[in-house]
Amino acid sequence: MKRRLLVSVARFRGALRDVLVRCSPVYIVIDALDECQDSTRRQFLAKLRDLQAGRDIRLMATPRFMPEIEDAFREALWLEVQASEEDVKHFVAGQTYRLPRCIQRDPALQDMVQDKIVEAVDGMFLLARLHTESLLNKTTVKDVKSTLAKLSEGSAALDDAYRDALKKIDGKLSGHHKLAKRVLSWITFAKRPLNTAFGKNPFQTGARNSPPTTNRDPWDARNMRDSLPQVSSTHYR
Repeated sequence: MKRRLLVSVARFRGALRDVLVRCSPVYIVIDALDECQDSTRRQFLAKLRDLQAGRDIRLMATPRFMPEIEDAFREALWLEVQASEEDVKHFVAGQTYRLPRCIQRDPALQDMVQDKIVEAVDGMFLLARLHTESLLNKTTVKDVKSTLAKLSEGSAALDDAYRDALKKIDGKLSGHHKLAKRVLSWITFAKRPLNTAFGKNPFQTGARNSPPTTNRDPWDARNMRDSLPQVSSTHYR
């Protein structure tokens, strides 16, 4: 596995050098740089700087604010892009129809939900969505207020939100739990980009010589839809 990975990196660098020889200037866009592991990110940026030596290479990166990344790009131009509080509040208000009845029938509680989530997410739509979904299984006003009081903030907030989502998956019925984990595995280990057809095509698991199974649909997951990935036309950052 390690050898194949090294060959892949070498081929990538070789292909990039070929482009650099033929084109000038070259623009390289790096999305979600903050999601790269610290050690890998340092090596990656060091290699890019090596390639920049003597060449007209221009970089654009999209990270969340992290001290190490800010230091690496301290001489670069920065443009902060984030949702306004009003944008986030409008988004959360638009999700009210999905929330428990105890929230839907209490306008004051709806206002509290919106204000608390806006306060916690610091302009990140993704975190606003995750915090909103953390309320979906709450059945009492007390549970809702308790969850709102524990909303995490700062750089660890996304990690906490994802851990909560995995806990929700673990709490599903056995068959739904296994299917949810299987879908996440398909996405994680996919060797090619996935599209919406991925969710429509039937899948079969079992013995190779078994007859095709046509009466089950791995996306028939209504009871666990709040824990599974969803296709969206919006790229939340």
